[in-house]
Amino acid sequence: MAASSRSRPLSKLSPSHLVPLDLSTSWCCTPHGLGGHAPHSSSSSSSSHPSSPARAAAHHMDPPPTSSTVASSYATPPQPSYAPSYPTSYTKFNSALNAGLLNPMSPPPLPLDKTRSSPTLFDMMANEQDCNGGNSSGGEEVLLRLLQVVLEGKDEKARREMKGLVSKMLRENSTSRGGAIGGDLRKESLYSACNGCLSLLCEQFVRASEGDHSEVARIARQADNLHWMLDILVERQIAEDFLRTWATQTELAAMHRKVPAIHRYEVSRVTARLFVGVGKGQILVSKEARCQLLSTWLEPFYEDFGWMRRACKGLDRHLIEDGLANTILTLPLATQQEILLAWFNRFLNSGEDCPNIQRGFEVWWRRAFWKRNSEPEPPSRLRITAICENS
Repeated sequence: MAASSRSRPLSKLSPSHLVPLDLSTSWCCTPHGLGGHAPHSSSSSSSSHPSSPARAAAHHMDPPPTSSTVASSYATPPQPSYAPSYPTSYTKFNSALNAGLLNPMSPPPLPLDKTRSSPTLFDMMANEQDCNGGNSSGGEEVLLRLLQVVLEGKDEKARREMKGLVSKMLRENSTSRGGAIGGDLRKESLYSACNGCLSLLCEQFVRASEGDHSEVARIARQADNLHWMLDILVERQIAEDFLRTWATQTELAAMHRKVPAIHRYEVSRVTARLFVGVGKGQILVSKEARCQLLSTWLEPFYEDFGWMRRACKGLDRHLIEDGLANTILTLPLATQQEILLAWFNRFLNSGEDCPNIQRGFEVWWRRAFWKRNSEPEPPSRLRITAICENS
């Protein structure tokens, strides 16, 4: 019967004869060297081909082949209907993506599953240490580079947007779990950037005071950089050294009047921010440092206040005035009297172009005179004079 099967012309074969019914026992699916019975099995399969659809269906319902046969086959047998179904990789990926586990920038959605024995992808990335040993300052280097790029940027609109972004990143990094997401900027790094901006500002002031106004617009940019850096320092409560350094810039304050007000008023915004920080108790320095700050920068601040009020969008005038008043009231009474009497005269002659610190003036007046006037007068002393009658 096997010989008659091989002698059948190929042109008369139907498509069902081209593929063996039982792939696991077919000679074309059996590896070489498994035995000489493979061709015999092929002949038997060809000769015993079912002749009706019912018989073919019955053939597929036969029990699956034995394990030894499956192991010797390249084709995988069909999965039984009673086998448990597992989610595909695509389903697992979609489930993890929808749950937020594949997004390292956002934590898993609430409510969190406290019974999980294994951490989520976000937790693993948040707690993962740097794979390069000894590179714990890598995050600080990246942040410092971003900081320098913003400070040196030339497009003002882009600078404003990126300053907000970098400030947010620094704020989140400083409050993260011990700086595990890449480290944080040290105080020395921040002050190094501040000193660089201050040096450039002094150089540009010198050029402008000598009559070179070709790059005078850079004064406002460097002053804006200092104002931004001061905000970062105040937020981290490390701005005391900045105030001491700014209070000693007597040469810069002396050149202030030689620069056009349209370019220099940004410098007075730095002074105003220091006044607000001292007045609110955000910057704690000695009495000598506060006196030196007012002695160096109060007059330039008065001269630029009108420009600040008109040119700075969103300027909180009352916040600055309260900060200045509170800063003055932290000084000795004699110094308060000197500063406030000079302000009284300036305010009457300048009006809106002078900050209104009337509230501080009233507080000083009550401290200086009301308490003194309310004290009981000392009793009059009797004066006894001896008179000689015979003189």
